[in-house]
Amino acid sequence: MKLSKASFLNFSLGGLLISIHWYLFFYSIKISSISLTLSILSTASLMASFLEPLFYKRPFRIHELLFGLVAIIGLVLIFGIQTENYIAILMSLFCTLLSVLFSLLNGYLIKKHSSLKISFYEIIFGLFIISLIMFVSDVKFPSVHLIKTSNWIYIFILGSLCTAYAFVASTYILKHISPYTMMMSLNLEPIYGIIFSLIIFGDKEYIDVQFYIGAAIIFLGVIGNIVFKFKKTS
Repeated sequence: MKLSKASFLNFSLGGLLISIHWYLFFYSIKISSISLTLSILSTASLMASFLEPLFYKRPFRIHELLFGLVAIIGLVLIFGIQTENYIAILMSLFCTLLSVLFSLLNGYLIKKHSSLKISFYEIIFGLFIISLIMFVSDVKFPSVHLIKTSNWIYIFILGSLCTAYAFVASTYILKHISPYTMMMSLNLEPIYGIIFSLIIFGDKEYIDVQFYIGAAIIFLGVIGNIVFKFKKTS
């Protein structure tokens, strides 16, 4: 598939954004917890409510800003009790910003290219960036023969269903919805993510009650936006 210079640069940028997002996402989980990292990702809607009008040169929408600001209230509560994890919080926020920028870029690219083409090149460029990070880092990776069969199954599921399919599908639906709506929908991810983390990892995922109050406020903002849009269109 022949690429123009502009398309090559855009796909390269997409690969750069998503690869660093992935790296910071998993690193934040490693130094903090799944619950904390996923809750911070809920601020994506607030970021999108400010950035989408700037990128797409459309007017700001008051309801998007209001529901986005609800996320800030929840985030303040989380910051208040997680001071020892401020590095993980800042990493998660930057990780979220990269995710929003990535969606804004793909919202533009999907008007000119197919979702398969976009995803293919961005994943290829992302692989290059991740490989470069691995090369310059001092992280020691296990030998292939030391990886358990069960872990290979999990890696396959993570790489195919949870990454490749989700990558293509999320890019495709940007044909029909805005990046802001995409971010609001993805904000539901922390709900089942936190639930599963508590079920699978148990006690080590439990955090102070104030954390869950903050997370609940963020989620209420997500639901409020969904209800508002539904009533507006019905």
